[in-house]
Amino acid sequence: MTTRYWKSFLWERLQKNIQQQGLSSAYMSLATIAVPSDGLPSPRVRTVVFRSFAGEHHTDALGWTSECLVVSTDRRSQKWQELALNPHYEACWYMNGTGEQFRLRGILHTYPSDLPMPLVESSGPARTPTPTMKLGNQAFLRRQQGQHFDWEAERQRHFGLLDDGLRATFCTDEQLTTLPITGLDDKGWYVSPAQAALDAAYENFALLVLTVKEMDYCSLAGDHELFTAKI
Repeated sequence: MTTRYWKSFLWERLQKNIQQQGLSSAYMSLATIAVPSDGLPSPRVRTVVFRSFAGEHHTDALGWTSECLVVSTDRRSQKWQELALNPHYEACWYMNGTGEQFRLRGILHTYPSDLPMPLVESSGPARTPTPTMKLGNQAFLRRQQGQHFDWEAERQRHFGLLDDGLRATFCTDEQLTTLPITGLDDKGWYVSPAQAALDAAYENFALLVLTVKEMDYCSLAGDHELFTAKI
């Protein structure tokens, strides 16, 4: 069992694969447990996209750091209902560029939620938004106040970082194919030509926050390591 830090190892390998294969390297398979009508627990698996570690961005310094992987989801989805009953998960993340596989296990938290959320720590002085930052990160920094991490600010950040087409999939109006954001208002909320649709889409938008208890690593070259984490 290795004592190496799992997060930095995973992040370094992901960056290398993104350079070789593009953003498709951020796709992984997420398995959860469902209890269907027959009462027998059974696995459910789907492809999801790793968005970031909570409170972090690869180009904009936000002043926070964590060991929590963030995935976005729709509150109308089956997995949202399944996770309310059983928060355990396993993710299989194969990175084709380097021929490496990462299997992550742990507890998955949903947000919005009334339950306690995982720890996100300050990584330095409070940041202020600048015009060169991604709009979602600007919104995050405008909302994030004080010494405690604001999970609603994190949710708003990831909603703003979606591309316009993907954001439209959270709308209740299925005819919309794009949902642009053009700026921020005085309160730090997003401005859109389709404001009512944007506000409604946000109600359906949610975060899955993965805490990692164990990471099993292997490669086509024959390497294998088992990483454990404190959660």
